Amino acid sequence: MVTAEREKIVKTVLDGTFEVHAHLGPGLPESACQTGLLYELREKGIHAEAKVALPVVYKGVTIDCGYRVDILVEKDKLMVENKAVKNRDDLHLSQILSYVQCGLKFFVE
Repeated sequence: MVTAEREKIVKTVLDGTFEVHAHLGPGLPESACQTGLLYELREKGIHAEAKVALPVVYKGVTIDCGYRVDILVEKDKLMVENKAVKNRDDLHLSQILSYVQCGLKFFVE
């Protein structure tokens, strides 16, 4: 179920991405877009952090295997994965699905 709070956060993130795209245009690296989105979110009073470690729980042990969430919004409300590519491929989708699985296990438990 989507709460009103989460819906507001998602709307703010989407608005921020459109604002960044309107000002920077296409073709810039993910890091530039990410920095712009962080700026937009923080200007709106939304807590957001970049490159947050996303550990994997293996047999009850939490391990850091190098997963990093591009932007974690409001501590654990939303994960944003930036992609600055011409066409999305199966590898990108696989990465996002892996992050969601790890995130659900880590943030919900």
